[in-house]
This record gives sequence, C-alpha cells and structure tokens, in this order.
Amino acid sequence: MQDEPVAETQEGEHHDINMDERMPNMSSFERLMINRMDTFVDNQRNLYEMCKSKFNNMDTRFSTLYKQIEEVQRQILKLQFQREDNPSF
Repeated sequence: MQDEPVAETQEGEHHDINMDERMPNMSSFERLMINRMDTFVDNQRNLYEMCKSKFNNMDTRFSTLYKQIEEVQRQILKLQFQREDNPSF
C-alpha cells in the first residue's frame, strides 16, 4: 500500500488513510478492511445526505402542492356560493 495524505471528512475531522503510522501492529489485511470500512462509512454518509436532500425537496414540493389544492378548493367554494346566490350565473 502506498502512503496517502491526510483526508478531511465532512465534519472537519481528520483521519489518517495511512494505517502504518496509526496502528503498526496491524496486518495488511486488517488495514485493507479498515480502509474499506472507512470507504463504506463515507458512502453511507453520502447516501444519507442525498436521501435527506431529496426528502426535504419532496416536503417542499408537497407543501406547495397542498397550498395550491387549498386555493383551488377555496375558489370552488366561492363559485358554489356565487351560483347559489345568483341562479342565473
């Protein structure tokens, strides 16, 4: 494995990609597994952020749709009252 620089995570924490300095007693397999787990965690974090963003966007769109439906219902009621008040309408 080649030495890689220190990477910065989303929270601003630093984690060493070079496991030789942090844990010298680890086998290459253990280092590989830790690197893969770190990658998995990063991928899961990215997936979470993407899903959170999509759901927030959906919440906004549903809220807008709900307001539009309320407005249409209000206009329908207004037209019904106008029709009742004025049968020739």
